[in-house]
Amino acid sequence: MSHTTEDDSKKRRELRIFLVFYFVILSGITAVWLHGSRSSIAAQFWKSTPCTIERFEIVADRASNPAFRADLIFHYEVDGVRHTGTKLLPGRDGNRDYGTLAEIREVLVQPATRGNIANLSGTEARCFVSRFDPARASLKRSLPDVLAGVVVAGTVLGFFGVFGTCVMLASFRRDPGDAGKAIAILVKAVVLLFTLASLAIAGLFLAQVIETFRMKEWNETQAQVVWSRTDRVEVGKRSKRVPDIFYRYQVEGREYLSNRYSLKPSDFAGEKATGIATSHPEGSKLWVFFDPEKPWRSVIRRDGPAIGWTVLALIPFIALPVGVFLWSGRQRSRLTKSPLPPRRERRPRSLRERSRGKW
Repeated sequence: MSHTTEDDSKKRRELRIFLVFYFVILSGITAVWLHGSRSSIAAQFWKSTPCTIERFEIVADRASNPAFRADLIFHYEVDGVRHTGTKLLPGRDGNRDYGTLAEIREVLVQPATRGNIANLSGTEARCFVSRFDPARASLKRSLPDVLAGVVVAGTVLGFFGVFGTCVMLASFRRDPGDAGKAIAILVKAVVLLFTLASLAIAGLFLAQVIETFRMKEWNETQAQVVWSRTDRVEVGKRSKRVPDIFYRYQVEGREYLSNRYSLKPSDFAGEKATGIATSHPEGSKLWVFFDPEKPWRSVIRRDGPAIGWTVLALIPFIALPVGVFLWSGRQRSRLTKSPLPPRRERRPRSLRERSRGKW
């Protein structure tokens, strides 16, 4: 077995110092993630309990941030004690997207009362109650997109934590060959992670294309603008001004509200958003498209990602997993054709060499 030289020892010490900073930064990121996601994570362990809704309305106030919130009252019992809840979600009940709150409310509307938008009194539902404090309850644990974000972020942070731990353990191995093999396996694991991420991003692109094709079958109706303005949203690390057109329309005699402009409002950011808000003043009429199966879902523009640009965007995300698969097969065949040389036994060190730090 090949002995460890002084250069190898120096590299191992440098690697351990780097890993210390690596874990400090990773711990900081994890702490920030836990602080922002603590309510969503804790609510996943809350107990499902029958409840009765007294009132559930969506309040729109353009002066508030976010502009929409749930005006909710429901009653439930825990161990024979009656409690009253007012929270739609464990965290903030507000949302800048009216459709997100409307989706939750419409699921609760019974078929017998589907023609009456104002009355949900007496509707039976399931709420979620804290196991440690029965007075804390919410109608929903979390929004699906929020929960998906928490799971993805937690998975990625956990992966990098395991990755750093394995590299740290490999740095303490005496045999550099074993350490090299461990690091090689971890490198493949990192490549696999980014490959899965690429496939997930490709899936998001495809989902937008499919949603665009479905919108082509939506019905058209006339709507009236309630308010027209621009709203600032976070897109990646930057904030953009996007159009916020709040409008009302009717389907089969029932009134619906929405502020969804398009599938991807960030495509109409900046000066475009200002022009759109100016061209649709309060009280004006416009044509919107709604889903005939779910009339509360509607948009003003049905524009989606261009097919050509979507195909070009998908090429790198599809090419990466294919390239990794081909590279892995080539590496396996190369190792099969050229086996590793036999190991050499390590000779024992004398006392004089040990006194000089050579083990």
